[in-house]
Amino acid sequence: MGFRGIPPLDWWKFLTTPATKTFLQKQKPRRDQMFEHIDRTLKNYWDFVSVEFDKEKEKKTAKKRYETLHATRLLDIHRETKEWVDGYMKLSKTVSKEKKKRLSKKPYLWVVGNLMTNAAGCAEHLTGDPSTTAGRLRWKMMRQDLKKLGLVGKSGSGKLKSLDKSYWLEANLGGANPQHFEGSSIAKKWGKSGEKSFFMYMRRHKKEIEQKQTKVLYVKKKHLWKYTIVFKGGRLYRIIAPSTKSDRLSHKAITCKGWLFIIDSKGNCYASMERKKSDATAFHHSSIPAGAAVKFAGAIDATNGILTVIDNGSGHFKPKRKHFLQALQILEGHDVNLSKVQAVELVMIQGPGDQLMPSFKMHKSAKTFREELKKEDKKVRSQLKLKTKKTKKDEEETDIISII
Repeated sequence: MGFRGIPPLDWWKFLTTPATKTFLQKQKPRRDQMFEHIDRTLKNYWDFVSVEFDKEKEKKTAKKRYETLHATRLLDIHRETKEWVDGYMKLSKTVSKEKKKRLSKKPYLWVVGNLMTNAAGCAEHLTGDPSTTAGRLRWKMMRQDLKKLGLVGKSGSGKLKSLDKSYWLEANLGGANPQHFEGSSIAKKWGKSGEKSFFMYMRRHKKEIEQKQTKVLYVKKKHLWKYTIVFKGGRLYRIIAPSTKSDRLSHKAITCKGWLFIIDSKGNCYASMERKKSDATAFHHSSIPAGAAVKFAGAIDATNGILTVIDNGSGHFKPKRKHFLQALQILEGHDVNLSKVQAVELVMIQGPGDQLMPSFKMHKSAKTFREELKKEDKKVRSQLKLKTKKTKKDEEETDIISII
């Protein structure tokens, strides 16, 4: 008698355990070690399915990720069962006739084959692709996450700075963290839990996380105008919302100290602005670009629209000197007078016990600092060009030697 779907682990173990003459009263221990691998994948599958997932409340991204994760568990079962079947068939070809008769009497081939077919069928129903594998699906998920973080594409050339890896979990990759709870603290708890999937960990411990963890505000596109910096004659202005429908948008010169400053991938400039004291969510550099890669992240001081100080202090993005250069060039393109701006560079110095400690290097003129960075960037580019030429020449010589 066959079975449909994926059997519970206890039932599976019963089906693959040899029975004595009394059959149901007592069973012999299983000798086939390959069953342990199948047992493990079945356990992982049922652990995954046991976690509550409300498809009606979850967003589209989370639903897709759940289906993909579900399919990977099924394909893991298919892989292990297929290996078992292949091994069984190979063994049946090499053994003697007497042993082959004994093997044919055991129902394991049929049972494992049944599970293999069911797992493949269920996975195909979720993915729509009968040829896909668990490995391919995992690579696909990883690439989607890397693309969202900006690690695949333009940021590879060094123009953009992606979110530091200690904050990746905050970015809601694959719909795992829709409320954007602070990632660094959750990462430690997730690591200790032993749960393989962060997506499922967040759903298994949902109530506990909601009570204890702090949410990070991720600004929606329709609200970005509130944080946008408008440049007029080299001065910085913020947009003021009209008090009535008939009024037009107006601008107010920015006066601030230590406001978070962001330049997104398109070169648009944003600042954190004032926030209400009643706001329960945290506001970080990742809030404005919603976790995406940026051209620069730091902080600014301004008086009546005139920029006075800029720094590259951002734990979320940790911009390098080349990103600082980009920021200064963009500001200069908006007619900001850099000669009257102080640039504060965050650098890491060696502290006690060979530990790296943060320190600040002051540059009185951002214009002079920009020239310094420009020369450094030019030197790096020329060295890289020479290295590329040398590598190309070595490859050509190797090709010639191989032909000879």
